[in-house]
Amino acid sequence: MIKFLKDGYYGFYTNFYLEVVYLHQKSNNEIHNIITKVTAFDCDKEEYDELDLKFGKLNKEYNFGYKASIKSKVWLDKFLSTFPEGNFIDEGVTIKIGKLQKLKRQFVSCIVNKRLNSILKGCHGNYVFEYFDKEKNNTKFILDDFNLFGKINSELKELKIDLSDIPERTGNVLVTFPNGLVQDTERIEDTDLEIIWSEKMIDKFNGIYVLHRDSEAQKDYEVFPLQDDKIIFTEREYQQIFRLIDIDRNLVLLDGHNCKEFLALSMSISPQLEGQRCFTDNTSPISVGKAPGYSLIGHKLSDVDPIVRKYQSKLKVAKEEQELVYKQYRIGNSELNVSQEREMAMSHLVKLIKENGSRGIWIWDPYIKAEDIIELIIKHHKYDSEVRIMGSKKIYTSGSAISGLSEIESNQTRKEAWFERNKELLSNSSNGFGLNLEFRCAHSSLISSFHDRFLIFPAVGVYNEPKVWSLGISLNQFGQEHHILHQVGFPEYIIKAFDYYWTEFEDEENIVFKTKHDS
Repeated sequence: MIKFLKDGYYGFYTNFYLEVVYLHQKSNNEIHNIITKVTAFDCDKEEYDELDLKFGKLNKEYNFGYKASIKSKVWLDKFLSTFPEGNFIDEGVTIKIGKLQKLKRQFVSCIVNKRLNSILKGCHGNYVFEYFDKEKNNTKFILDDFNLFGKINSELKELKIDLSDIPERTGNVLVTFPNGLVQDTERIEDTDLEIIWSEKMIDKFNGIYVLHRDSEAQKDYEVFPLQDDKIIFTEREYQQIFRLIDIDRNLVLLDGHNCKEFLALSMSISPQLEGQRCFTDNTSPISVGKAPGYSLIGHKLSDVDPIVRKYQSKLKVAKEEQELVYKQYRIGNSELNVSQEREMAMSHLVKLIKENGSRGIWIWDPYIKAEDIIELIIKHHKYDSEVRIMGSKKIYTSGSAISGLSEIESNQTRKEAWFERNKELLSNSSNGFGLNLEFRCAHSSLISSFHDRFLIFPAVGVYNEPKVWSLGISLNQFGQEHHILHQVGFPEYIIKAFDYYWTEFEDEENIVFKTKHDS
């Protein structure tokens, strides 16, 4: 770290900006570190404000706050020497820290996204020396309580500090050296890059740049000396990333890419369908859009953080709940009544369909009926993508409460009446514009008594990846009893099974309703 303090090594630093997010323990008046960050800066270019913000009560035992001040190079030496004592002193106040382990320095790009950028400053990359709190003794209770973590983070976001992606960094201390050698960059020839150096640089830069194309087919590297301060990309059809390296100091100065996230992209966008799906029950009509065609070459840059996340807080759980990776309904502490919970739960399925269903939706539910399909698909799905829905004979053999049919009738009579009723409901629900739906009911077979319920998207995103959610309960009871919606980690397995059943029940006697979409 001492080398970084030398003028021209990585910048021209005159001072340091100390930021401390802290806990104040009321019972003993002690101050504990939540996160501390020290940023080197050049006073000729940067302006920093000294702040003392006491945010107030966190819970019965703790207050919390934020303190920022400008420090000298002499102060930094003393600051670093106090870590073994388990604390450091700022303007006469002792801040207690945990047992810290010094990590290997790391280069954090500001162009190729890294999670640490949520708390760093600087626009051309940073070298970070991080001291990691392994035990989290002072901050465990924050990580265990999403509300407390959220309360702290909501205040910090106003200061351009966001811990939501890096909760494992609580308790840590970071010393950061922003790149002060590169003043700016400029695009030339659309993709190539010219480096504009700091006016304070005297020594000529001696370095190379490494070009890297990362694809499923090949992982190759090309190395070139930097000439005329220009990075010339050899790839014009695919994405290519670079690293500019100072070979004398063994430092990365800059990295980035050839400014084209996807350089080969077909523009074959299909026209919108001209019309609306109109409903027969006074529901507002919806416009139906046709999914665009895709032809894509290129791969996203990998985003690898060298620090393995050791602590998984409730923040991560809450975030994945919000993204519906999993979601629990009708839990004991729910403030919603059954009707409200049902409405919320169905809106979550609609959200998943809107985000993932533009190229196909399959629903597998032994108890699904026309009313569920109308509520979930016909009234909300705005694309003409193929919708496959598979139910089973359970719906019309399991009692009048489920099927709406008399229990004294034979199964065959009940089957015929149920098919006719559901076909009529689906036919009369709308004008069917843009609807590409087939509803099959498995029966008259030993394999028609399946049990699981799934929402399946066979092709999602630019890579046509499948996604599957387990519903946990049938759609006619979704959100009304306790169950858990969760994304399945092995979608291909479910799709293969659905495909098998779908093929087995393709005969006319299994088809409840079928309409070919408009084109």
